[in-house]
Amino acid sequence: MASSFTSPLLVVFLLPYLLYGQQLHGPASLVALAPPSLGLEGSLAGGARYTTSSPVLFSSALPPFAPISPRVPGERCRSDSQLMLKELKALTLWAVEMFDASAKFPTGLLHGSTLEAGNFDESLDLQYHLQHALEPYAQAIGGDSVIGTNIDDDNGPVFSIRVDEKECQRSDTDGPNAPMKPISVGEIVVGTLFLIVFLLVLMGTSYDIFMRAFFDGVPELNKQGPLEKYVMCFSAYANGIKIMEEDSSDNPLQFLNGVKFYSICLIIMGHRIFYSLGGPIMNTHYVEQFYSSFEVVFLLGGPVVVDTFFTISGCLLCFILLTEYQKHKSRISLSILYINRFIRLTPLYMAIVGLYATLMPRIASGPIWPSKILLESERCANNWWTNLLYINSFVEKKEMCMLQSWYLSSDMQLFIIGAPIALLIAKRPKFGKALLTLFLIVAAIIPFVLTFIHNWEPIFPVYMDTVSNLLASDTYTSTYVPTYMRAAPYFIGMWVGCIIYDHRARQVTMSLPTAVIGYIVCTVAMIGPILGSWTFYSTSWEYNPISSAVYASLHRLSWAGGIGWGIYALTTEYSWLFGRFFGWKRVYPLGRLTYSAFLVHCGLQLIDVGSQRSPLYISIYSMNLSVMADTLLSFLLGFFMSLLFEAPVLSLQRVLLSSRLKNKEDDAMVEEVKIGKSTPETPPPPYSSQHDNPAWVEDESQDAHL
Repeated sequence: MASSFTSPLLVVFLLPYLLYGQQLHGPASLVALAPPSLGLEGSLAGGARYTTSSPVLFSSALPPFAPISPRVPGERCRSDSQLMLKELKALTLWAVEMFDASAKFPTGLLHGSTLEAGNFDESLDLQYHLQHALEPYAQAIGGDSVIGTNIDDDNGPVFSIRVDEKECQRSDTDGPNAPMKPISVGEIVVGTLFLIVFLLVLMGTSYDIFMRAFFDGVPELNKQGPLEKYVMCFSAYANGIKIMEEDSSDNPLQFLNGVKFYSICLIIMGHRIFYSLGGPIMNTHYVEQFYSSFEVVFLLGGPVVVDTFFTISGCLLCFILLTEYQKHKSRISLSILYINRFIRLTPLYMAIVGLYATLMPRIASGPIWPSKILLESERCANNWWTNLLYINSFVEKKEMCMLQSWYLSSDMQLFIIGAPIALLIAKRPKFGKALLTLFLIVAAIIPFVLTFIHNWEPIFPVYMDTVSNLLASDTYTSTYVPTYMRAAPYFIGMWVGCIIYDHRARQVTMSLPTAVIGYIVCTVAMIGPILGSWTFYSTSWEYNPISSAVYASLHRLSWAGGIGWGIYALTTEYSWLFGRFFGWKRVYPLGRLTYSAFLVHCGLQLIDVGSQRSPLYISIYSMNLSVMADTLLSFLLGFFMSLLFEAPVLSLQRVLLSSRLKNKEDDAMVEEVKIGKSTPETPPPPYSSQHDNPAWVEDESQDAHL
């Protein structure tokens, strides 16, 4: 009964306080503003008393949520709560402010609104003015999910107060008036590295612009001095031109830049849905209705889109290595491939990890900031080394740094396995293809066996309680993240790359009926797994280990097979409309930025959700708006980070490679002179240009890693 007075009481009482708050100086003024109909009683100035005819205490709405029960373990917490209720009854200003900032009786309970966090900013500002003795209760106001609500089948709505010590925030350390926190050693290291890189980019860009403005531009690479070569590697102007230029090469797989761009847009959309559903939501009842709606099946089955990148990566690896082996035979070194790939991926990757671990917690704040950002930062600070070694999909999976980083770990591990298989196919085609087929069969069997034995879910279910903390979900860490569960699409991609290479070498053509049938089968193979996933969201579905294991094994094969056929068809004369769509050269620059956009987009989304002050209202319009903003900001920030870390590394690789080749040529000439030959007859170097280097072509032109 007391709770029914909460809303009108606050509206009538606090409106004059908010309008004339600057003129109030104590409880006497507050009481004077309270209308008699509220039934308030208290003390006026000079000791005079007043009483209304229908007394209803102002504090009557709060006791159910105040920790004064004998079951509360902390004596200080109980005494502070009792003091607060006493002062609230007397309409003391700080107690009224505390009541105003506190969470109240939840609204929209039957529509799924189960979080009332109060007014975060007001609670922090209030703590700044409170007495020291009230700190424990004041901390509780700013905590995550101060008032939680659940509906019990027997007892109906059940309310509880949950205050996690890790999620408590104080005005003297977290509020707007708090002094800046001490700078940690990690922040100094990361900040120094960023400053050094920024100064190098500034220096290289200034030199480049100066040479272009006052001279005839920068000389060609082979005419530059030693220092000039390295300075130009950091020119944001030159690197930006390389990123934004339209590729005019005759590489038959250039259209994959478009495939990567459209695919990363879908992944950004999927992660936005994950983070939004995992945060506080006002209308969860509306969201739950979607699970029974067939039209959202493409969103629920969306996680399979990630396998597109595994298929592309395997295809490019096999096609490019086969092509380069045909040019240079045995001069391709696996060790060089591995080193180039590690150097290519790691600087930008670890720069983002460093931001997560050190500087990200300082960006914003919010009632769920500790449970979102601070937790993620702590994971990165403790486990960054697993990211550096690309083993985070196996080691410390439950404490993984960066939600999306499992992909890089799996892709690197599959690259290490796939590269020698591709070279074996080049040297001994029959044996190599047989080995690749064996790996593909094993990769398809493993999900079946593990799902059947452990009774795992056949898909990763996109439920609100699951995505709220993905790493706490055994389904996510056991079926979605491990490399052995994602390997089949990679090996299918390698088969596609091998077929494309063989058919182009033998000039195999495809008939029109074959193309039409292939496109139909491709479409069915891609839509089938998505439509099939809807079955597992149905309330009538009962778990069956056989059907679950079959689906877990085949749905990735089916999707990757459809993608693989599409890639192959787009290299033929029957690319049709799809070739124009994916091969549109305007999206090539965006395709080059998919790696950097992939690394930064989850951080942007996490900051947005972590800084929420109130539950989010979910709608199709709001989600579309958020996705468009995420995509735009991810590519803008990705472009900036690419100019700082990714593009300079590529340029440095080119400079170091050219220097290495020049030294080899000089050594060969000296050797020829020693044996008395007037004209050196040295074989062509293994990588005569940047585009002859398989590691370079793969990573710069195609971004096979993503």
